[in-house]
Amino acid sequence: MAMSRAKTVFRTACVVAALSLLGLLVPTAGAEPEFRRVTLKLGGQSCADHVAESALLRLRGVVMVDIEARRGHAIVDFDSSRVSVPHMLQAVARKSGENQVCTAHLVAG
Repeated sequence: MAMSRAKTVFRTACVVAALSLLGLLVPTAGAEPEFRRVTLKLGGQSCADHVAESALLRLRGVVMVDIEARRGHAIVDFDSSRVSVPHMLQAVARKSGENQVCTAHLVAG
């Protein structure tokens, strides 16, 4: 019976140690967002700025897109812990269709 108790204590200690280690590796749900701002140059054959704007706003982590401040550009505020610049560029490129080709390139940020 003493041996059984020792095994239980050992297993419990192992589980606690493993969970503690996982806590160090996995970010917590309540982590502070890391907001950044970038400027993207928009382009492409017959691609309207509002098409790129809608593609960016659909991404989780993008909180604001301003296409009015600078013609042919999008100023994007986003949470870099949820979305990356390459994901934003891909989202704009995916809006390309039969009659339009959309592109975006990082200018600043």
